[in-house]
Amino acid sequence: VDGKIHVKAITYNPVNKKRSITSDEKFEISRKDWSIVGINNNKNYPAIDGDIYSSSEESKVPGYITIDLGKELLISGFKFLPAQHFWNSGSIVTHYRFSVSNDLNTWDTLSEGEFANIFNNPDWQIKTFKPIKTRYIRLTALTTSSAEANPRFAEIDIITE
Repeated sequence: VDGKIHVKAITYNPVNKKRSITSDEKFEISRKDWSIVGINNNKNYPAIDGDIYSSSEESKVPGYITIDLGKELLISGFKFLPAQHFWNSGSIVTHYRFSVSNDLNTWDTLSEGEFANIFNNPDWQIKTFKPIKTRYIRLTALTTSSAEANPRFAEIDIITE
């Protein structure tokens, strides 16, 4: 499916008539044309597959992942999901740099900073910025929650206009 999709869901138990809180997820664009390029490790493919199992990054920080969006898109932010498994807790990316390029040679940094309290709240991290047209995006892990750990990227997505 191409285009934005907004899904709201609950779970309901007909026996005790209890229901969960409403889960709310917005899906931006299809990732079918995305590919991983220019990475310092070829094990980062899970970061764009829609499954929360994290990549198996083998290099120390700064580790990065570069994604070819398949075509030039107008983006206004990105979403990052950290490692979701307890054994990955030291590899949670705490400080990052998000850059864009149209030629893989010249990179512009659009966002850099800290994913505040990400270790205690390992949920989707959302960063927005002024809209820009780009073909390639790069997320660099500047530090992780443990100095000895390798950075892991569970999922990366973009926000479009």
